[in-house]
Amino acid sequence: MARENSRTKAHPNWALAEHILAEVLPGSHGYDLEEVIGLEPAVWATFPIDDLEPASVDAALLEHCATLVAGLLVIVTEQSYRASAGPFFTTAESLEDFVTQYTDHYDDVFVGADLVIVCPSRGTVVAVHHNGLIATLIGNSLPL
Repeated sequence: MARENSRTKAHPNWALAEHILAEVLPGSHGYDLEEVIGLEPAVWATFPIDDLEPASVDAALLEHCATLVAGLLVIVTEQSYRASAGPFFTTAESLEDFVTQYTDHYDDVFVGADLVIVCPSRGTVVAVHHNGLIATLIGNSLPL
């Protein structure tokens, strides 16, 4: 999900989102999966996306995240690269509502391309690759 630097900086939330990611996973310098430190081949697991209903994929992701996230979340999806959207900030408690309402707001499925969810309080990063893979990384927790 490589993006031009000027495009990723179009929304004012990018600086904070990138700072949080770099604090959780030092050395990470962006939300493109190639820029997230620790996303090595060995950490990826199968996460079927193709040929499934989007609601099923969303439910599987919510189930995966249920015990991994709490408090504030930073979420980057394909739509985050729109200047009018940017990285999303929500809470674990409202994640299901966010995912459910996403399609109505952005006319796109939530898990349709690469996706990164950062939970600073637990130091957790969940990444979904558009080829049907998922990874969970544990880094530094941040007191927010």
